[in-house]
Amino acid sequence: MDEYWYEYRGLRKTDKPFLQLRRLATNGVLHIQGYGNEANRPYGFADRFSAPDVVVEAVAKHEQEREFSLASDEKLYFRNVLEIVRYADGHQLIIKIEHDDNNDDGQFVLDMDSRADGLLNFAEENGLIIDCSDKQRFVSVVGDEE
Repeated sequence: MDEYWYEYRGLRKTDKPFLQLRRLATNGVLHIQGYGNEANRPYGFADRFSAPDVVVEAVAKHEQEREFSLASDEKLYFRNVLEIVRYADGHQLIIKIEHDDNNDDGQFVLDMDSRADGLLNFAEENGLIIDCSDKQRFVSVVGDEE
């Protein structure tokens, strides 16, 4: 990655690692890119993940200004909307995004399984995991009320 790559994306080599998210054209799929130490891409990490349609639809409707892709010259991604939290009994991906037509802020919490090992390894290596390993994950069941 040359100086033009960094300049065009508004980045510096010294910027801290981050994750960014976009909705793909197919239903049920989200794409996550990570900027940091090289993993499966020169700029860091990228992969597609299955997600419930309600999550994908919320990402598609999100109004935040989009940022440059790390792989192309298009503004397709949202930054500062993802967190990965480590609990004693697993990891969860938290997506903080506007989720309805009233633009109320909301969040989605998705359990991460072994299909996310590449993302977890990248996030661990780049200091992108929030450690709550002294707690158990909260898992909602149908019928839970706020």
